[in-house]
Amino acid sequence: MADTRERILEATRELWNERGFATVRVAEIAKAVGISTGNLTYHFPAKRDLVKALYERAEKALLGLVREWPPETALAELPGWIRRLSHEIWRDRFLFRDTPQLAAEAPELIPRARATVVAEGRVQFQAGIEALARAGDLEIAPAELPRLVTNAWILVRYWVEYLVEARGVRPSTSERREEELRMEEVESNNGDGVLSAAEREQARLERRVQRRLRKSMEWQQAACDSRRHRIAPAGGPPPRRSPDIGPTRSTHAGYSQLQRDMKEY
Repeated sequence: MADTRERILEATRELWNERGFATVRVAEIAKAVGISTGNLTYHFPAKRDLVKALYERAEKALLGLVREWPPETALAELPGWIRRLSHEIWRDRFLFRDTPQLAAEAPELIPRARATVVAEGRVQFQAGIEALARAGDLEIAPAELPRLVTNAWILVRYWVEYLVEARGVRPSTSERREEELRMEEVESNNGDGVLSAAEREQARLERRVQRRLRKSMEWQQAACDSRRHRIAPAGGPPPRRSPDIGPTRSTHAGYSQLQRDMKEY
C-alpha cells in the first residue's frame, strides 16, 4: 500500500511538472500509475490531498537543505548549496510555477509556506550574507542587508517562473528522467565523469542563478559605496539623495541592468 501511495505521488509530480497542475485530471494520474481511479481516490480522496502530500515532501527537503547550510563557511559552501537548492526547486517546480492554482486548491498551504520555508530561508540567507561580511568577502551597510536578502530570495525563488515565461521551458518526460538518472550518477560518484547534455543544461541554469546573485550583491555593494563616498558606481549617474534617505539612483540603475541582462536569455 505504501508503494502504491509513493507511485501515485511520483506520477503526479511528473505530470504536474510537465503539463501543469490545472490541466491534469485525476483519471490521467491513475492511468499513468496503472491503477483505477477508485484505487487512487482510496489513497487520496481529492486533488487537494495530492497537493498537500507533495508539498509536505518538498517542504521537508527544502527545510533540511536550508538548515544544514553552515553560514560560517558561506563563501566556500555557497556554490554547492545553490546548486543543491536549485535541484530541489527544479524537482518540484510545479509548486513554484503553479502557485496561484495550488493556492486556490489548498489555500492553507500559503501561510504555512510563509511561516516555514520562506521565513527560515530568509533567516538563513541573512546569516550567510552576514558571514560573508564578517569574513571580509562582502562590504555592506547594515541598513542595506534586508534589501539584499530580499533580492537574493527573489532570484532563487522565481527563476523557474522566469524560464517558463521567457523561454517556454517545459522538459519532456524523457528529459526529466535523464535528469533524475544524472543526479543519481552524480551523487554516487561525487560528480566525476563526462557531463551529459542534460547535465550541461542544468549546470548552465544553475550558473545563471549564481550570476544573478553575484550581480545583486555587487550592485548593493556599489550603492553602499556611493552613499559613503558620494561617488557613483561605474556606469551610473551621481547619487542625488543623502545616505539616510532611501535608495540612490545607482541602485535603480542596477535593477534596470538586471532586467536588461535577463532579456538576453
